[in-house]
Amino acid sequence: MRLTAWIAAAGLIVDQISKYVVVHLMGLDRVGAIEVLPPWLNFRMAWNQGVNFGLFAGEDALTRWGLIVLALVIVVWVWRWIAR
Repeated sequence: MRLTAWIAAAGLIVDQISKYVVVHLMGLDRVGAIEVLPPWLNFRMAWNQGVNFGLFAGEDALTRWGLIVLALVIVVWVWRWIAR
């Protein structure tokens, strides 16, 4: 169980650091597109306000909090499943 928590934390940290580097240090937020290895690897700036493919991308707080609650329920369920 402890190993699972460490792996999840490490994945989250690596994800957030890589996003910060690409968006802020490489300037993707200013230029909008960076061609790293064209045509195989190109970064494009986009904001997805919903879940996959922009589903439930409503601007109201109810949608946002509903998705947060759903995500927390799933996390608790998976955590309990792993614990067993």
